[in-house]
Amino acid sequence: MLKNFFQLNEPNTEITSQEDFEGQLAISKHLTNILYRPDVFKSNFENTKLKILNTSFTNVSFTKTELSKVYFDKCNFKDCLFIGTNIIDCEFHNCTFQNVNTHKIKINNTYINPSCFEKNLNDFNKANICTHLFQQLLNNSKDYEQSKFARNAQYNFEKWKTRNIYKQCFLDNEPKVSFWKFLRDYPINWIFKWTFGFGLRLRNFIITFSILFSFFFYQNSNNWSSYKFVNKSRKIEGFSIDSTNFTSNLYYTLEATTKLVDSQLQPTSSIGMNWLLVQSILGFVLLSALVTIIINRFVK
Repeated sequence: MLKNFFQLNEPNTEITSQEDFEGQLAISKHLTNILYRPDVFKSNFENTKLKILNTSFTNVSFTKTELSKVYFDKCNFKDCLFIGTNIIDCEFHNCTFQNVNTHKIKINNTYINPSCFEKNLNDFNKANICTHLFQQLLNNSKDYEQSKFARNAQYNFEKWKTRNIYKQCFLDNEPKVSFWKFLRDYPINWIFKWTFGFGLRLRNFIITFSILFSFFFYQNSNNWSSYKFVNKSRKIEGFSIDSTNFTSNLYYTLEATTKLVDSQLQPTSSIGMNWLLVQSILGFVLLSALVTIIINRFVK
């Protein structure tokens, strides 16, 4: 763990040339306590990337270094500094990052899965660093035309942007966000994250829909008689307006929340109409969220 998030732990060794650093890579798969001083670390060949495989970096600094045409595979970065690092035309495959400082990092034309950084930091005090990181990953993924990576980067960007609102309101010495702006933005974003994954994650929608549908199914079943149902136009075999069964309740709940079926049942009491209104409004919200997710997932 870095004692100071912006400095390497002592003691560490300065490396002043790329040749010396490559020499370390040649003799060890576990590099520790290294301060890389040169401004550039890149492949010496025009059309070939410098390959670094199965290597762990612990307490290593690439601060203000340009990484160019480097291929990392199955590498682990722990307690490292990428402060102001400019990553250009690199590839990161099956790599992990733990407690890595990416303050003001730049990423361009690089193959990298944003999920590598999902467990890198979990500290609200560093929300601004993470917001900037995932903004860079989002832009890079779009430029690289990796739609799956772009969705992941956008989800994490929105998550950390929301956390940054909390940080700027409560954790900074001089708050940059007022309490009223916090109340306006943070709760809505927080709910949107967990219910619909910022309109990006289908699994969040499925879980939310299942919970709401189960709740309404249970509610309708318990209050069936108080809804005072009437048949809209014709009676359907097996459906009772006086007592519930699984099939009639399922069809009515589906109709109230999705409008995909017509149960031919209409509540006439105040409680029945009120619950129908609630289910219809939330059903509209669910449909809107589903359309947003489909557009983000399959159209963009």
